[in-house]
Amino acid sequence: MITAFTRFDVRNAVTTQPRRLLIPLLLVAVTGFVVPVPGMPMVIGAVMASLLVSYPFQADERGHLDTLYATTPVTPRAVVVGRYLTVLAVAAVAVLIGAVTTLAVTAVDHRTVDPVELGVVAVVAVAIVVVACAVQLPVYFALGYTKARPMMFVPVIVIAVGAGLLGRTDAFDGLLDGPVPPLAPVAVAVVVGGAVLLAVSAGIAERVYRRREF
Repeated sequence: MITAFTRFDVRNAVTTQPRRLLIPLLLVAVTGFVVPVPGMPMVIGAVMASLLVSYPFQADERGHLDTLYATTPVTPRAVVVGRYLTVLAVAAVAVLIGAVTTLAVTAVDHRTVDPVELGVVAVVAVAIVVVACAVQLPVYFALGYTKARPMMFVPVIVIAVGAGLLGRTDAFDGLLDGPVPPLAPVAVAVVVGGAVLLAVSAGIAERVYRRREF
């Protein structure tokens, strides 16, 4: 049932107002050619993905699909897990577009980029996606799109404020000039920690979704 709902949810996301999905993804590619920082398109893709978390919930609300889900054999767990998979799939596409854009820009400019540094940036992008999804999705399942809509700006604000504060200290220069941290343990920690965080988030989302009235 989870697989069937995920297929339906992905198809619905792609076919419902496709421009709302395609324009942010296109911006990921465009900004990659404008911002001359290797790997930055992947981070931009992660940020765009955090803004798109609300998109399937908007489609649900406009099409009264939550009422449909409640009157069909589909279980709340299938809806929650399927929605998490849909959002993560969109995020993966956004980050992948960022990675392809990075490689294209470096090829056009005849530059070489350290693959380890790109790997670190990719891990940062994954961390952004995981935190954005884990924080936002339970709120959308509890309140719906209209009431929870301001949540879409929270990850961007946090990232912007954090980067601004970091830029006012010497820490940012130290990160740029210092050695690249070992990629393997960091990647494993992000993947394992991210999986645990998403599992906890999904459990909370399922509980609040079961109690929600339509």
